[in-house]
Amino acid sequence: MMTRSIRQKIEKRLLKKRIIDSNGCWIFTGHLNNKGYGVIHYDQGHIFVHRLSMKLYRSDEYSDNLNVLHKCDIRKCFNPEHLFMGTQSDNIRDCVVKGRHKSGFAGDFKRWNVK
Repeated sequence: MMTRSIRQKIEKRLLKKRIIDSNGCWIFTGHLNNKGYGVIHYDQGHIFVHRLSMKLYRSDEYSDNLNVLHKCDIRKCFNPEHLFMGTQSDNIRDCVVKGRHKSGFAGDFKRWNVK
């Protein structure tokens, strides 16, 4: 659990690197990894900005054991209202349903053991 002081410092850092687009996405203008996700130095390591946003703003729903998924499908978005927690199966299902899976396959979810 982070202290109030640390939380405020991290939030200030994040919001300094935020542009809000016409869809309400909080676009991270800082460092992006090779897949286009925002990354920030945090707690002696690096963390994805969308994970950190979920941890800061929706801590009651946050879990280190789950993925943070984007409703908007914008990798550099960290608007907590555009994020939700899910399993890897949820992530794959979301990807396939939205037509973003590498194979382009949008059929039988049993292939990935997704319900």
